[in-house]
Amino acid sequence: MLKNISFYLLLILLFSNYLMCTETKFVGQNEYRSSDSTWYRYKNDVKGNQVEPFRMILRKSNGTKVTGSDLSALSITNAEIQSDTLIGAFNIVTIDTTENPFIYAQRADTSSVACQSLPE
Repeated sequence: MLKNISFYLLLILLFSNYLMCTETKFVGQNEYRSSDSTWYRYKNDVKGNQVEPFRMILRKSNGTKVTGSDLSALSITNAEIQSDTLIGAFNIVTIDTTENPFIYAQRADTSSVACQSLPE
């Protein structure tokens, strides 16, 4: 009887430790979860590819190139546009690692500069 109680107590402790280590962020319809500082995209509770949170793929709603002034308008500082326009007017933007990338992605998602996703 004591073995069974100990076993269940151990399971509860392990599961609660797992829950405390996992962080979840949402950007638009996209869900991201982290465990041990590694972020993954999730869809319908299914783990997808690993993402790099300090890089965003941005696309303006009018299809023109994302510029530094677009980033400034979103109060995105310490960021650099890493590429010329990709197929479909997508741009890769790298954010300084001291900033919170999810706040920036949420700002872009609710503006004319849409955050398509954090890169996988």
